[in-house]
Amino acid sequence: MNTFAPWLFLPYCGRFMTTYRRFVHIILIGCTSIAVILFLFVALSRIQYPFAIEWLEGNTFLHVLRVLQGQPLYVAPSYDFIPLIYTPLYYYLSAPVAIATGNIMVAMRVVSLLATLVAFVALYAIARAYGASAIASLLAVGLFAAAYPITGFWFDTAKSDTLSVALLLAAIALVVSLSQERLGIVGLASILLCFAFAAKQHAILFTPFFVFHLLLQRWYRMAAIFIISVMLLFIGFVGASNWLSEGWFWFYIFTVPSAAPWLIDQLDDILGQLWADYWPLLVMLGLALAWRIRSRSWQFSSRQLSFISLVAILAGVSLWSVIKLYAYLNHLIFIAAGLALLGAKVSDDVLLHDEPVSWGQRLIHTGAIGLVVIQFAVLGYDPRSQIPAPEWVDEGYALVEELRTVPEPIFVPVAPYLLAMAGRTTHFHGSSLGDLNVLVQQEPEAKAVYQPYIDQINAAIRATRTAVLPNARWFDTTFNAERGYVCTPLNDGRPLLPPLVGVDLHLTRLCVRE
Repeated sequence: MNTFAPWLFLPYCGRFMTTYRRFVHIILIGCTSIAVILFLFVALSRIQYPFAIEWLEGNTFLHVLRVLQGQPLYVAPSYDFIPLIYTPLYYYLSAPVAIATGNIMVAMRVVSLLATLVAFVALYAIARAYGASAIASLLAVGLFAAAYPITGFWFDTAKSDTLSVALLLAAIALVVSLSQERLGIVGLASILLCFAFAAKQHAILFTPFFVFHLLLQRWYRMAAIFIISVMLLFIGFVGASNWLSEGWFWFYIFTVPSAAPWLIDQLDDILGQLWADYWPLLVMLGLALAWRIRSRSWQFSSRQLSFISLVAILAGVSLWSVIKLYAYLNHLIFIAAGLALLGAKVSDDVLLHDEPVSWGQRLIHTGAIGLVVIQFAVLGYDPRSQIPAPEWVDEGYALVEELRTVPEPIFVPVAPYLLAMAGRTTHFHGSSLGDLNVLVQQEPEAKAVYQPYIDQINAAIRATRTAVLPNARWFDTTFNAERGYVCTPLNDGRPLLPPLVGVDLHLTRLCVRE
């Protein structure tokens, strides 16, 4: 008698499930590996490039140079130097690396690259702490690495953003990984948060998240200790820095940045661009939410509420920062981290939590895998576009040699670090003067106090003998034939030392007053 025995097919079903799960793992690990390898290829290909790949790198260079020379950073604005509007930890960490490498630009990029790797590890730890599988947590790293172009290819630039984000994510990883009360870990997290603030002041805005997470776990004593620790460290650091700088620290770190207006009209464009960049992930999120609604799973655990609040504050800080005047895509690094974590959780729930049994479930899983692949494809980029051309090095050094021979004072508003390379006297960076101009334009009371400093700087500019000017026509009224300057094109009229990221400012002409 023939009897149908479905259990006879169980070994084959198990083999299919094992094969399918292996297939999903290969896809996710493959996408992650490609994203990380592409980033490392670009970062390592340009880490030794001796010139700025983004115009503000030249300003950071001047700060590290002052640290190496033993000069204070936060001083009255002058033609010699105007500080950036960021906290100083990045400069002080880069200085000993510069001593070891013998090259300031390389040293700064080494710090940024190492900070990016720390951010990768911290993101993995955060995803695991919130219950994601190891594969999904690796996917969070891959999605963050793939966001390299979304952030303006900023991860490895000689700027403080990545260092601050790495320290912040490390602090978050410590706290969310806790399964029981441990005061030492919370104290260490508060120190890391304050170090993140010391790298860039945006980090302090995440304090409410830490407190909220600890309160959700009903660790009231640890929440109180965290608040007290952060307050003491913050007050101590800011107070000491302000006292040592005779008040200039507060001026540059808080007064000047607060004067920049918000450009609310840009928010629609930014959100539209984020949708264009992340629509596959957001579609997956919509499917996951629809499934939760269908299953009537309305309750959220404390861990889930903590995760939602983390993604929300990462997105909120990014959007709050990026709509400020002169803000750039680097401020999207926070939301990129949040979306990477969100992608890990959604992929874990849709692809890795339950294995497909019915053909309908297999269809959903296949679509979800396709969305993951499409997400990485949407974030894709040509790495060659971010690697300096070999001839740029020779052209840059040719300009450095020319700067050794022209008469001083020499004014190079967008690249004064070149003067240090040529052994000549450096001066302030044009971006810092722009920050002061915004302050006096937006704050009438500040104008009466700080306009005299700007007037002295402008007088010193007019007294310079030589100027190397950019394609921006900011100084045409100063350096022209009427004032006795003879201007000649540089590099046979081709852009000299063009940036790879950020504002397109390159050097175009040399003006000398006979």
